[in-house]
Amino acid sequence: MITLKLSLVIQTSIIVLLSITLVQHYAMPGTSLIIRALVSLSFSLGFCGIALLPIDLSVTHSTTREDLEEIMDVNPTYVPWRVTYWSTFLLAWSVLPLSRQFLMDGHFTPLSRLKHAAVKTVKIYILMLALSVIAMIWLAISYHSFDVIPVLMAGGNTYGLLLVSLLLGYGLIDLPRKMWRRSCPELELRRARIMAGSADQALFDAVWELQDCEDAIDVAVEKIQSCDEMDESELISCTDPSAISCQACIDQLIELRNSTSILDRELQSRRTNHRINHGKKMETAQIPKIDDLARLNKRLKQAQASLISADQRWRDLINTSEFYSELMNASPPELVQLDSSSALSQIRTQGVSIHQWMLYLFRTKLRSSCYRLLSLIMVALSALVLWSETMMAWPFNLSPFALFLGWFDGHDGKGRGIMFKVTALIPLLYMSACVYGSLFKINIFGPYCLRGHNQSPGVALLFNAQYLIRMQFPLAYNYLLMIKYDMSSTNCAFSGVMNNMSTVPFFGTSFSFYAPLLILALCGFTFFDGYARILALLGIEHEDVILKGDPEELDGQVNEGIVLLERRKNRFSSLAKNDSSDSLGSSGKKNEIGHLV
Repeated sequence: MITLKLSLVIQTSIIVLLSITLVQHYAMPGTSLIIRALVSLSFSLGFCGIALLPIDLSVTHSTTREDLEEIMDVNPTYVPWRVTYWSTFLLAWSVLPLSRQFLMDGHFTPLSRLKHAAVKTVKIYILMLALSVIAMIWLAISYHSFDVIPVLMAGGNTYGLLLVSLLLGYGLIDLPRKMWRRSCPELELRRARIMAGSADQALFDAVWELQDCEDAIDVAVEKIQSCDEMDESELISCTDPSAISCQACIDQLIELRNSTSILDRELQSRRTNHRINHGKKMETAQIPKIDDLARLNKRLKQAQASLISADQRWRDLINTSEFYSELMNASPPELVQLDSSSALSQIRTQGVSIHQWMLYLFRTKLRSSCYRLLSLIMVALSALVLWSETMMAWPFNLSPFALFLGWFDGHDGKGRGIMFKVTALIPLLYMSACVYGSLFKINIFGPYCLRGHNQSPGVALLFNAQYLIRMQFPLAYNYLLMIKYDMSSTNCAFSGVMNNMSTVPFFGTSFSFYAPLLILALCGFTFFDGYARILALLGIEHEDVILKGDPEELDGQVNEGIVLLERRKNRFSSLAKNDSSDSLGSSGKKNEIGHLV
């Protein structure tokens, strides 16, 4: 028991550090500490299932007891499973959605934002509750049973299982392909240069959207201030609920608007010279109320976040192009002719360290081979997962992972040591990487897409944390079905937590065997770039098919990208010199936009 507790403490510490590192990697500058802490907690709980399941399997043994109390007494992982399940359930279905709505709301006081966020969240759950009541009534009529908790658990887990099937099918193809691409610096550099054009357009689209929003705010403020020229009855109708609260809202809105009123020279010139003032179209509109100002405030925050994200994307693109350019043009550290007896001392006197030589040798001789080897290993793992998923509905256990586990399984479940846990962890860890990597990457989520290198706002962090913890239990459930683990005749603590999945016939159990069909279909769809081709038909560029266009057109985009990257690099270099003098309007505070102001 002491060893198990120590193992749980070590793994929990590693998970917490990993979660904090991920949040630091993704979180946009200016993201509040509360949001970072909440997302870190959610990520930690979301990864707990990966660590708990191998330990759970290593301490289970055959039993005929079905009482959960007895299972809890025998299997020490039962309590951690229960704590993880209900903690993530609370976060995923209440705290995180409410926090996300709170951040997105445009009202001007924390209390009003919380009130409107709660109303929106409750509306969604009323609809979900209505569907749950219908399901429970159907079960009561069909199976002469009426139980609330099993239906809620089965519904939530089935919803997660559907998402797992879709994301796993995408990730099993995308992850090995991504590793293979990284083995070719020339292709990655060409890709970065081609993407420079779309990044440039996205940046200026963000500038233009910000300008439209600012113009709309100017018109709204002008209309409200014109109330001073009206009679008393007109003033009351236009400043509901009160002139004082309305003025306070205006002050906050103007302060936020002024924080991005002046951009750097290049963006400012594009903003003023190439855009028509669309805000004047509101001149015939009615006098804005408090709710109208709140909607403008929400739109302004979204526009500013989009501008930051577009700017951060440019920085990431510049760093990527510089890295692969240096990789392609890497030259060995300068050395004079060395004698073997004094080679090390001469290297040191020349200022050339062993580390530099090792790095040079890795980049020029080993890097591409390592990425190709890693990609081939991932291809093998993907093939094994697909085979195991396909064989899930067969009466025989044909899963290779089950065979590997059997090699390290002692008699009657005894003697399961570290190799058993590692063998159980590897496929689960790979499946988790595929699922969560796909969740963070897929652009169908739009503003909720998680982008690395500090490009993700708080709303995107909360959204992905919410879905990550929703999927960990369905993912583990799918893993056990894939290896055909007998959950009914063992004291597996996970099965004790998830035993309510059998309550709903098709969606609780049978759907688990139909899910592999979705995985196989999406794998084929991803392999032939179906998702990227659909986006291309809609006029949206996607990097998966960016190199499959007309060669002459792509060559032109490469040349244009070289010019754009060099120009942006010089721009960011000049902005970095003045970064210490950035401020927020006339208040002297640090601006959220940082280097853009």
